[in-house]
Amino acid sequence: EAKIKFYTDSDIKQAIDEAKTVLSKTGRIVVRPSGTEPFIRVMTEGMDMELIESIAKKVASVIERKLS
Repeated sequence: EAKIKFYTDSDIKQAIDEAKTVLSKTGRIVVRPSGTEPFIRVMTEGMDMELIESIAKKVASVIERKLS
């Protein structure tokens, strides 16, 4: 049930899309449900550690708020 909400929630989609826009030239973000655990994985890559950590925390916060 949470996976369906993860894939269909507009706020979650918006947070991920915004993160992709910010990281489009300097990094990337991958957000997906774990296949083996009841978690949503938020993975970011980039050159600016502060930026990627901030983005990952923001997206994770939206997901946690919407799926709790």
